[in-house]
Amino acid sequence: MANAEHIALLRMGGDRWNQWRSHAPNVTPDLSHANLIGFDLQGMNLRHANLQSANLAFALLQAADLSYADLTLATLHSAQLQAADLSNALLVGATLQQADLRDASFYRANATGADLSYANARATNFAYANLERSSLAYANLQRATLNHANLCKANLLETELINAYLFEAQLQGAQLVSTHLSRAYLFGANFQQATLIQTDLRWATLSYANLGEAILQDTDLSRSILQPRLPQC
Repeated sequence: MANAEHIALLRMGGDRWNQWRSHAPNVTPDLSHANLIGFDLQGMNLRHANLQSANLAFALLQAADLSYADLTLATLHSAQLQAADLSNALLVGATLQQADLRDASFYRANATGADLSYANARATNFAYANLERSSLAYANLQRATLNHANLCKANLLETELINAYLFEAQLQGAQLVSTHLSRAYLFGANFQQATLIQTDLRWATLSYANLGEAILQDTDLSRSILQPRLPQC
């Protein structure tokens, strides 16, 4: 459970909290299971914080430093995370439905099984992130960076990925039903056993993409760049 002293410091506001963090760099804030619904945590240093199962629904976390934080099973429904740093954060099973993630960084974050449905992740950095079995249904990821991301068995129902970067992304077994990938950069992406039904891939770059055993039904590949993967020696 959360440390009562740490919760009290958090309530004092960002200046007091960040001052404490700078003077106690070796202390790991314990905010696990805390009720932080609607808290104003903008710009706060929450690096390495324990936020397991914390309720951060509707919280204001713009430009907050959540790198390396443990947000396992945390609730971030409708949270404001614009330009927040969640690189290397642990978000396994976290709920980020309808969260505003624009321009945030999830670089190398582990969001296995997380729910990001209906999230606004426009221009968000998910490079090298683990999003296996996550839900990105109806999310807006236009111009997002997902290079080398693990999207195996992810739910991408009607996800907006227009102009997104998915260089060598892993999409094995992913569900891409009515997914919008026009003009997306999918060089070397792995679609093995993925389901692409009514998927929009117009003008997409699919050079060296692996579509082995993928199901393609009513998928629009017009004007896309399709250069086959070279056989392995």
